[in-house]
Amino acid sequence: MESRRRPAVSCETCRSRKVKCIKPNLEPCQRCQRLGKECVTTGEKYERPYYHTSKEKYELIAKVIRHFVPSASLDTEGLRQIIATFDQHSQTPGPSSAGKTVDEDAPSLRHVLDEDDGAMLDDVMNTLRYESGSSCAVFHQKICSSVLTSRSRLSSVKTMGLRREGIQDGQIVEPVRASELPKRAIFEAAASRFFTEVNSVIFVMSEDLFQYRLDDIYNTRQNCSNSFLAMIYLVLALGERSEVYFKAASSLFDKSIEEGSEESVQVVMLTVLYRQNRNQRNLAWILLGTGIRIAQSLGLHLTDKFQGEHSAYRVQCKRRLWYSLYELEQLLACAKGKPSGISEISLLPGRDMEVCTSPFTPLGYGAATAAFGTIIRRICGHMYLGTENQIPTETTISALINQVEVWWNALPDYLRYANLSPPSYSRAISYLGLRYNYALMLITRRYLLQSLLSGHDCAPEVASRTEVCERASDRSTTILLGMAEKNMISDLIWFDAYFILCNSIILYLQGVRHASSSTHQKQIRDYIPILKSMRRSLLSECALKSMEALLADLENNSTSEDPFTGFGCGPIEALVETAEDNLMSFLDLQDGLDYSDVFFTGP
Repeated sequence: MESRRRPAVSCETCRSRKVKCIKPNLEPCQRCQRLGKECVTTGEKYERPYYHTSKEKYELIAKVIRHFVPSASLDTEGLRQIIATFDQHSQTPGPSSAGKTVDEDAPSLRHVLDEDDGAMLDDVMNTLRYESGSSCAVFHQKICSSVLTSRSRLSSVKTMGLRREGIQDGQIVEPVRASELPKRAIFEAAASRFFTEVNSVIFVMSEDLFQYRLDDIYNTRQNCSNSFLAMIYLVLALGERSEVYFKAASSLFDKSIEEGSEESVQVVMLTVLYRQNRNQRNLAWILLGTGIRIAQSLGLHLTDKFQGEHSAYRVQCKRRLWYSLYELEQLLACAKGKPSGISEISLLPGRDMEVCTSPFTPLGYGAATAAFGTIIRRICGHMYLGTENQIPTETTISALINQVEVWWNALPDYLRYANLSPPSYSRAISYLGLRYNYALMLITRRYLLQSLLSGHDCAPEVASRTEVCERASDRSTTILLGMAEKNMISDLIWFDAYFILCNSIILYLQGVRHASSSTHQKQIRDYIPILKSMRRSLLSECALKSMEALLADLENNSTSEDPFTGFGCGPIEALVETAEDNLMSFLDLQDGLDYSDVFFTGP
């Protein structure tokens, strides 16, 4: 009992906590021993804080509160409720609006400007657009928001209001009446092909939203935006392969761009896809940059809180559109050998952005393709475009291969082409497999050529990466043959042809490297019908002739297990020389190694 007797003076730690200070004898108290603190006893007088205010000051504060919040209750609970509403407003940024007063818009606007030196502002067409801090309108808005409670001379700025028609560029584009549309059945057939073959692998629009708006057009023939009518004509042009509808869409293109809406971005993407099919690769590349600028002006590249959308579905559609535009730009940049116009996206989306999916696109597909776009950008930047100003090291190449494998291994099982999936998802899932193998071949195809030229003298890392390239080619060939068997290869989108011709070059080199392999001969024999299905063009004809000539030579000269065994004497020498001539004619075209003038005759 003696040890638990309370001392005359407690230590500072126990006094601050207002607890008993149990100090046995002259040792530190039990609490300080347990906390490992120094037990100090000063004996100084400890005074509790005392808050004092005069009656006059209290009444003045009460008048201020009742002036701004007339219905406020000044008891403790009422004041807590007011503070809670302040916290809610500070967490909801919300975009500004030209029709609002300064006081209504101030809390959300101040939050936006504190976070980013820019804002979403209404333009003269009442469309919310992202403007950076260099904009006069944003700077004016920032002044207004900062002097709301200020008593400085700048408070006179509040009388200027927020309407900015006099300083904003652009003009209001009048709506247009939808006329000369085909019968609904004809459009439905074209739209079905578009959403099944194109939109399933390169997202452009939500089928549900498109069909909902289309019903109003066909049922009431009401006015619509120039962009939406152009979208209708472009879907018809792609689905029907019709120049008539494409010309109709082209006549609305300028006004669609002037509208600068989300639909304008979709019009640009559809136009790019169609012009690729017309061999207008350079024009498609330039137009895609226009779509990127419009998307950034709308703030699609910003986080969700800038969008000003209350519908989770609409927010997801916007995010999906931006990431799809990003991947399309990366693929076209890689195919054309051009630098990317969009900086690398640091924060990639998760599968949660795809709560609403289409009947042809599985959950998580959009997030997977967005991540793939970043990988392609890194591959091209490090290996082909010279953005690092140096030859890629073996460490860099190993890192790129690892990134591709990590991306592929992170996919859920239902997104892998080797697993069973619903038939409606087959094309999208097959495209993921083509993307995966295409990226690996893009990194390692030079090692395959080096291995072919050096024979058995190649270094171990060359042999290892040659195997990676050949395995990727074998998998890609299997996917393409399976797609051809199921009539899933489309003539509506240029990337089908691009993947086929990229794979055909690797398949050709494999055939030369394994001249006596019956397996590779069979691969080429099975692959030739896919090349024959492609519409005649300079590159496709040369590719087909080269593959047919190689197959004939392989069948006539498959006498050695190693094509280099008889190198320099006998028929193997003639085989390699012939194959080399065919390959050079394949590559030595006016446009270089460019696959964008290829079409399909269709199934």
